[in-house]
Amino acid sequence: MAATLANHLSKEQIEERVKSTEGGWLRDKYRALLWLLQGETYRAVARRLGIDLSTLVRWVQRYNAQGEKGLYRKRGQGRKRVVNSERMQKIKQWVSEEGGVWTLERMKVRLKEEEGIEVSPQGIWYRLREEKWSWKSWKTGRPSYPKADKKAKEAFKKGGLKRRSRKGGE
Repeated sequence: MAATLANHLSKEQIEERVKSTEGGWLRDKYRALLWLLQGETYRAVARRLGIDLSTLVRWVQRYNAQGEKGLYRKRGQGRKRVVNSERMQKIKQWVSEEGGVWTLERMKVRLKEEEGIEVSPQGIWYRLREEKWSWKSWKTGRPSYPKADKKAKEAFKKGGLKRRSRKGGE
């Protein structure tokens, strides 16, 4: 299948977009256009990008019809969210009712049990970030010895005490 691209952008402009575009999904679309302009087949380009052939054809059709604007995602395109705003409210309610400290894994299990949905911890994390929720990881922070001299520790932090040398010097 020979690529027929509308003349919205020159080859040089597309090459520049490939180099300067931040988003990976958009950069892939520019790369696809460039490779098609260089004579590669649709099938070869789709294989290189790891996408379905019909997806590539759709990208080219939108580009031909709408120009560069057709390469951008439109609102509502793509898979719908499993953890929508209603479910986020439930998560917030669970967390506030039950102590305020939950793990992503616990949220995942609760969503499975109560809502009957499968969602990855990463998916929950993205939604929490969008809601501007903060979180703590058990890995953050430094452990401290419970019988430590707190005054000496604070003095050390402020630079009042010198650290003892391990080499036997001072």
